[in-house]
Amino acid sequence: MLVHQRTIKKSVSMRGVGLHTGVTTTMTFKPAPEDYGIRFRRVDLGGKPEIPADVDHVVEVERGTTLAVGEAKVHTTEHVLAAVVGLQIDNIIIHRFDAPRFSDYPFLDTAQDDMSNWLAEGTWGQTNSSNYTPNLFPGSGRSF
Repeated sequence: MLVHQRTIKKSVSMRGVGLHTGVTTTMTFKPAPEDYGIRFRRVDLGGKPEIPADVDHVVEVERGTTLAVGEAKVHTTEHVLAAVVGLQIDNIIIHRFDAPRFSDYPFLDTAQDDMSNWLAEGTWGQTNSSNYTPNLFPGSGRSF
């Protein structure tokens, strides 16, 4: 069975208090083009660096999974990635706002379910076959 890549139809935002920091933060999920992958974009930093969601960018695992490119980091990414991967979304840009020193994930009750509901309302198929899966566990044959 040929499976096509998926993204979201339109941007979706959520705002809340950071799970570990207590800092109010906003995340916006944006559609991405085919073969783009799952990436976090730090729009609060100069140059708006993008951090791909893959094992090569994992820099810390204490109290959560931290991904980084250079000095740009995103913390506590595992809940967000679980929602995105659970919906089989291949291509998405996740903007992080409002937390310049420590970009933390906004905590909501049943947050993963909330994200999944918001994202699932607007997913759509793309043309290319789905060959991109973030591999956070190399050698295991599984991504999540």
